[in-house]
Amino acid sequence: MMFVAATCMIAANSASAQLGASEDQLGRLLGNPVKKSGDLIYYHKPPRNMVAHMYHGACDQICIFSDKESQGFPVALTDDEIQNLLRDFGGGMDWVPVSRLSLNQVWNSRNGRSFAIYETMHNKLVMMTRDAYRREKHGPSQEKSM
Repeated sequence: MMFVAATCMIAANSASAQLGASEDQLGRLLGNPVKKSGDLIYYHKPPRNMVAHMYHGACDQICIFSDKESQGFPVALTDDEIQNLLRDFGGGMDWVPVSRLSLNQVWNSRNGRSFAIYETMHNKLVMMTRDAYRREKHGPSQEKSM
């Protein structure tokens, strides 16, 4: 699956920059952005890079990956790092693992409003709301009909 969020980078730290956060909230927790491009806000805070996608003033997608590289790819996140990132950046939701159907790890939020995927081939953790996924997959015109 391709996600716009796969281009996202925001720096992860122990503060909770979460799905649903405003740009101001992200800035208070993560510092000044490295770059802004359209609806994407890029952050770097060692040892992570992150990209947040904003929609109507709220973060609806977060992509997190290591700022260290090996052979042109971000270094893999450990299982403990992934669990901590899901907790810290997942909007305070409980995450339930989904049986693996591919190389990727997938989680659904217990409330069903969001999901997360660890893209094993790219070593990136992406969290997004289901509404963001629908917009990405079908375009904004389909948002209210789904």
